Amino acid sequence: MAGSRVRLRTIGAGDPVLLLHPDIGSPDPAPFHDALAERFTVHVPSHPGYDGSERPGWIRSVRDVAVIYQWLLAERELSGVTLVGLGFGGWIAAEMATMSPCAFRRLVLVGAMGLRPSRGEILDQALVSYIDYVRAGFEDQGACDRLFGAVPPTPLLEQWDLNREMTFRIAWKPYMYSQTLPHLLGGVRAPALAVWGRRRAALPGWPPDLNRRNQSTPRTDGRDAGTSCISPRRRCRHIRRRKAGPSARPP
Repeated sequence: MAGSRVRLRTIGAGDPVLLLHPDIGSPDPAPFHDALAERFTVHVPSHPGYDGSERPGWIRSVRDVAVIYQWLLAERELSGVTLVGLGFGGWIAAEMATMSPCAFRRLVLVGAMGLRPSRGEILDQALVSYIDYVRAGFEDQGACDRLFGAVPPTPLLEQWDLNREMTFRIAWKPYMYSQTLPHLLGGVRAPALAVWGRRRAALPGWPPDLNRRNQSTPRTDGRDAGTSCISPRRRCRHIRRRKAGPSARPP
């Protein structure tokens, strides 16, 4: 698509879900992918320039990535898709929803980037090591060790480095948020769920004031998932429960 190849993993059976990973990439194996696949057909692309997907030289913004994913859905003739975005992937999902306000069945944003925090600053990953940045996404450091190892292997560190480089290319100025997205979210008509943890080292001041930013989107729901959902690796358990529950279903 757009002159490059995007890695895509598809698992499970059921209604379609597009799952967009955070800026560190997707872990392999990924137990939460398999958990979602028990109820849904889960499409898990690797963003252009991340985790082995080709890096197009022309991409310069997160919105460019969102357009590519709209293209992906069109190529696969997918409709009624639920968007699930984790961290940086939540920003991409929000951009996609503003492009097609009525096209998606649900929108789930988990600790999403893309909006400037109401207080504090987004953790600048250029100022910390790869490992420290990843660990900032975990309340339970033991869970981080189990997923990536107490000492992550060199190939994984190299991939985190490449992913970070791509993030800097498309989300550096301003860092990790859009100046236009707050003005566009009001048009989104998909039922939306925002999920966050109580302790947010990488993203203070989250969640944003959803009612103020989305005055014309009354079906936006916000849930504090407690400390268990700080990390994208653990959040999907909560998403799966909420998606299966009546409060997350379209009216």
